[in-house]
Parts: sequence; structure tokens; C-alpha cells
Amino acid sequence: RVAQTGRMRLLVEFHARHKYLLMANTQEGLRRLGKIVAKGSDRTAGETIDDTTINSSVKASLADKDEVHARNINVETNKGRVALIGYVRSEEQHDSAIATAKNVKGVVEVIDALLIVKEKRSTGRTLDDQTIETKLKYSLKDAGAASQALAIVTEVRNGEVLLGGFVES
Repeated sequence: RVAQTGRMRLLVEFHARHKYLLMANTQEGLRRLGKIVAKGSDRTAGETIDDTTINSSVKASLADKDEVHARNINVETNKGRVALIGYVRSEEQHDSAIATAKNVKGVVEVIDALLIVKEKRSTGRTLDDQTIETKLKYSLKDAGAASQALAIVTEVRNGEVLLGGFVES
């Protein structure tokens, strides 16, 4: 049923991101969801688990680096391909983030979607950026990309929009 609604990709991503929370609350529900995901995904259950492990490892490695502000970097993984999406403050942070991701076991490729933004934002600019980002998400949803809108990473800094992630086409 889920595959027929065109929401399988979102279900797979939900499972990958929240399986530990589901496990803590309902193990039977997690098992049922895992079976649905394994049948309907274009990735095997092993690939999904591997990508989740790689994603977590990259995030942890970035967080361990003092010279990288990991909270400003989104990490998305698909079949060993890791996309780093977000903002860094210097060329050194950029290079360190890319090198860190490349050194994680299982990473096949690193897709660089990092932008260097040197200045800090004011509170007003931050609120303006958040408003733009919210409108963008709704626009993606309204434009017919509803099944993928939540899977697309959107970042806005100083009025500049960055989109990233993995989509079907």
C-alpha cells in the first residue's frame, strides 16, 4: 500500500533516521516497519543500515573536529555517497570537513555542497532567513515535489538559498 501512494522514499528515510526512537518505544512496530521498508525500497535493508551507520559516523567525526562547526553541516547518505550540505566559516573548515568525511569507513564518494560564509548573521537576518526557508519548503511541496520536499535539505544564509540531498529524478 505504501509503495502505491508514492511515499516509500519518505518512509525509508523516516525509518533510517528514527529507528532508535521507534525501538525504544515499540519494538514490534519497528519490526513491522522494517519489513515494509525492506520490501519497498530501492536499497536493500543492508544498504539502508550501512548508510545509517555511515551517516552517524560522519556526523560523529565532524563533531569531534574542533575546527569544524558540525551543527552547520547537514549530512545525507545514499548507497555510500555522502553529501555535506551547509555553511562553514573558512576554507580550512571546508577542507577539514571534506577530508573528515572521506576518511570514514564505507564512504564511496563525498559530494561537496558546503559554502563559505565568513560573517555572522544578526538576529533579524536569522529570522528573515528562517522565513525564506519555511516559504521554500511550502513551495517545494506545492510544486508537486511533496513526496520529496521533506527529503530535500534547505538552508538559507543571508538570503542565499542552498538545496541539497538525494532525489529520485
